[in-house]
Amino acid sequence: GVLSASLVNCTVVDNSSVNAPSTVAISATLDNTVNASSELRVYNSIFQNNTAVSGTTSSLMNSMGNGTGTPSANVYDVRHSLDESGFTNITNNGSSRINVNNLSGNPSFTSNIDFTLAAGSTAIDAGNNSFIPNGVLMDLVGNNRIAGSSVDMGAYESSSSPAPSRPIVYVDINASGNNDGTSWTNAFTTLENALTLGTGRQIWVASGTYKRPSNVSRAFIWDIPADTFL
Repeated sequence: GVLSASLVNCTVVDNSSVNAPSTVAISATLDNTVNASSELRVYNSIFQNNTAVSGTTSSLMNSMGNGTGTPSANVYDVRHSLDESGFTNITNNGSSRINVNNLSGNPSFTSNIDFTLAAGSTAIDAGNNSFIPNGVLMDLVGNNRIAGSSVDMGAYESSSSPAPSRPIVYVDINASGNNDGTSWTNAFTTLENALTLGTGRQIWVASGTYKRPSNVSRAFIWDIPADTFL
């Protein structure tokens, strides 16, 4: 089978790999025990200041992997996204390695802790609307997902207005109430119960260790519905 992961309108900032072999922010390399191929697609996203630290030396990580041997991903596809280099480690060949309409440089965040886009950012209106999943109408803080001629890169839409409110669903592995997600007391105790409710919700998850269902394989992934905040 094929395991496919997509990052759409994500902002990946200020992560570090300390004294570890990884020098990429995200990858799709599989465990040797998984009998499948993999694909990694990144659209309308921003990567910035993700570093690999070895002793006293720090260097920028590549935003995406680009391994060519087993069990590296069969497809690395990045479009309408931004990092410091324009994802130069992904050489576009039109099929297994796609690097199209990307930008390089600084996205001009509002501050070093506020990752909304400042006026004049090259990431404003630089995304591609066709990559927005069906049903996604809002950005990370609940504003309308498209404010200008095109969607912005990253998780936040600049100059946007608030969108309609959405109900909150609670998840707490240690809750002992009605298990219906209506409050912290009555929170769902598993993620899958909350995720099956459909689109247009906020899912608040208490700290804890949440494991995949016992009756599924190691390749199981949770499917987060469109237009859902987790």
